[in-house]
Amino acid sequence: MAGGQLDESDYTLESGIDRLQDMGSDSAGATGPRLNDLLEDGCDVLRDVTVDTPRLAVGAALLLGGVLGAWLARR
Repeated sequence: MAGGQLDESDYTLESGIDRLQDMGSDSAGATGPRLNDLLEDGCDVLRDVTVDTPRLAVGAALLLGGVLGAWLARR
């Protein structure tokens, strides 16, 4: 350290830590997307839309709930 050049990448908190998505198996690329992966991606998109636009998400949930409730009430 004294008189030498500091390599700051050795002292960061994130050094040597990979993302969890990068640790997954590479077999999904060879066999195509699995249903579990598609469901997970769909849930991620739904979560992102809900977080980004909560008023729209609540409105859509109320509308869908009202339509579904009216349909079930008629049965």
